[in-house]
Amino acid sequence: MSEDVQLENPQTPPSTDDPPVQMADNVEHLRAEIQEYKDKYLRCLAEQQNAARRAANAQLEAVRYANANFMKALLPALDDFERLLGTEATADVQSLRAGIRLIYSNLMKALGDFNVTVVEAVGRPFDPTIHEAMMKEPSADVPEGTVLRELQKGYRLHERTLRPARVIISGGPTRSN
Repeated sequence: MSEDVQLENPQTPPSTDDPPVQMADNVEHLRAEIQEYKDKYLRCLAEQQNAARRAANAQLEAVRYANANFMKALLPALDDFERLLGTEATADVQSLRAGIRLIYSNLMKALGDFNVTVVEAVGRPFDPTIHEAMMKEPSADVPEGTVLRELQKGYRLHERTLRPARVIISGGPTRSN
């Protein structure tokens, strides 16, 4: 029980011409419609390629200037260094120390503004993800595996370790035979 269903094309004008003329008109109409869809497709393809190119350029630009804000934050410390270097050779030691403290403070502020923090080390249990043990020393006062001294500060960016703190850890009390 099969019925033939004939769909009418709403864009095809009804024709009362004889069949060969009607077919020729339909073929021309279909060719025009194909050309229209082809043009639309090519425009969409060009728009997609342009959008992809713009996105790639934006990504390259973002990567290229990703550190710009951080670099701007360091400029005050650089300015302080230049002022300190420009002071007279007769400047007293206290003035030089104050200038160095100011520079250190500005650098630490710039790092803090970008979520760089100092790794806490001394008195903490040794953690190989944030500490690098340089040596062990016996200690009767500090439990084994605890950081005794820090040789070099470590830093983290958010939760990622940028540089582990280099430390000396306690080996616990010395054992006598």
